[in-house]
Amino acid sequence: MKNPQESQNYAEIIQKIKKSKTKPFHQPVVGIILTLAGIFSIIAVFIIILFLARESVWFTKNPEGWTILDMLFTNDWHPERVLYTGEGREPTYGAIFIIIGSLLITIGAMMFAVPLGIGCAIFISEIAPPKLRVFLKTGIELLAGIPSIVYGFIGLRVFTPFLQNILPNRRLLGFTGDSWLAASILLGIMALPTIVSVTEDSLRAVPREYKEASLAMGATKWQTIRRVQVPSAISGITAAVILGMGRAIGETMAVMFVAGNSLAVPEFGAGNWWNSWGILERLRTITATLGIELKEVPWNTPWYGALFMLGVILFVITLIINTLSSVFLKKINERFQPPAKDDDLDKEALGNIAYSVAYLPKSIKNRRVDGNHGLSSPEIDKIKHSFKKLGETMRYFGFF
Repeated sequence: MKNPQESQNYAEIIQKIKKSKTKPFHQPVVGIILTLAGIFSIIAVFIIILFLARESVWFTKNPEGWTILDMLFTNDWHPERVLYTGEGREPTYGAIFIIIGSLLITIGAMMFAVPLGIGCAIFISEIAPPKLRVFLKTGIELLAGIPSIVYGFIGLRVFTPFLQNILPNRRLLGFTGDSWLAASILLGIMALPTIVSVTEDSLRAVPREYKEASLAMGATKWQTIRRVQVPSAISGITAAVILGMGRAIGETMAVMFVAGNSLAVPEFGAGNWWNSWGILERLRTITATLGIELKEVPWNTPWYGALFMLGVILFVITLIINTLSSVFLKKINERFQPPAKDDDLDKEALGNIAYSVAYLPKSIKNRRVDGNHGLSSPEIDKIKHSFKKLGETMRYFGFF
């Protein structure tokens, strides 16, 4: 409940706002500008879709009769043969290995970036001292500004030689370090700033009353983070993962330098123990293929259309990922949705809970309780109501 001084302060603030010199016509102007910005964004997306569709039509004009299904389910990619003539040298457009390579490298990058990024965000938001928090936050934001070509050079000169020299006999067998593992680590590092920044902002946006109520109920700091703050910020955390995934799946230059650009997929379960999952095998991604071949392809040819068809496939993959993420996010929000309106845990209820936790021991200490004697009826009713709210809140936050 607000005290009279707070109510007076609020009233003064409202009066100052009403007396401000801001002219009313500014509000419609801002609304029009924001509306135009939204319309422009939608138009830009439709222009991209139409451009990809128009240019990919050239793929359907190939004389060999290749279709989009053939591209999706075959693995022979040699469209450059359109430049040659002769028997047995017909161009082929099987891109399944390229598509799988993009997905594998993105999954590997997320396996590296998501736990490290969320853990770093929790440390910065809840554990780190203020000076260290500012230092880490600034350093992570600087990482986001490094060009991808610089990351590519670092991967080429640091990651790949390290992997080449650390594993036994790999150098003798011709292993150069370009691999799925190197590309995943590099893309994971590139996605870290986005995941850390968005997750940290989401955690700090959780109402302070939630944290205080959890601590007042006797929860440890780790229980509060795990059961209260992370579920409350799950929408922002999911958005951070989606943005990081978009950064990984759309990267070109860094992947070209360290992935190896081999038209193959790893053989899982084969080889020595250090490569039983194929993490040291070379891959090629959709973006790397576009970056390598688009500058060489003749315009308005089936090869040209096939590259734009790969762009369409990448666009569809991104759309599917965003759709699945939205469905997942909706399920998560339903799981952690607050109670109905009559049982809503507003700030006043959380304050009463924290008060009751401190109030009951003091009442018992100061008064002799024998049955209902020693406490007045209003005090007993207040304690019962507070314990009821306490139980509802503990169930809401998942303590039992």
